[in-house]
Amino acid sequence: FGSSYCGLSYMVVFKRRYVFFEVAFDAAVRANAVGDDDVLQSIYEALAVNWGDTGAAQAAVRMLHWSTAVNVGVVRCARALEEEFLASLVFVRCIRGRAAQLRVLWTGGSPQAAQRAAARVAAGSDRRGMGRAVTRVTVFETCYSGARGGFGQHQNIIAA
Repeated sequence: FGSSYCGLSYMVVFKRRYVFFEVAFDAAVRANAVGDDDVLQSIYEALAVNWGDTGAAQAAVRMLHWSTAVNVGVVRCARALEEEFLASLVFVRCIRGRAAQLRVLWTGGSPQAAQRAAARVAAGSDRRGMGRAVTRVTVFETCYSGARGGFGQHQNIIAA
C-alpha cells in the first residue's frame, strides 16, 4: 500500500462516496424477500451494462447496510465514478424479478454523515424521504400504464 519517495513514505487515499438510497417496489414485498445480495447484484448489472465491466470494477461498489424492513440501504463507491454510479442507479428496473426503482436520498463523503441522514429520514425531518408510499405506487402505476399504452398515452400522462 505504501511507497517511498526521497525517504518519505506515503499512502494513496482511496476517496469514497456513500450513497443512502431506498428501493420502491411496484407491490408490497414480503419481509426478507429481497436481500442485500439481490440489490447489489442489480446495481452491478446496471453498472456493467451502462459503463462496461471495467467501469463496474473501478466503481468499487460495496453494500454497507441494507434494511429489509423499510427497503433502504447505504452503498459505498469510488468518488471518481460517483456520477456514473448515480446514473446507473436510474437504470435498475427490477430486483429479483420484481419491478423496482432506486431513489437516492443522500450522498456524502463519510459513513457517519450517512448515518445522520438516515436518522433524519427515519425521524421524518427530511421531507424528501420515505413516507410517500402512495406517491411512489402512483408513479409506478403511471409509468407502467404509460409504457404499456405507448408513447401517445405517456405524453398525455406527463401533460396532466
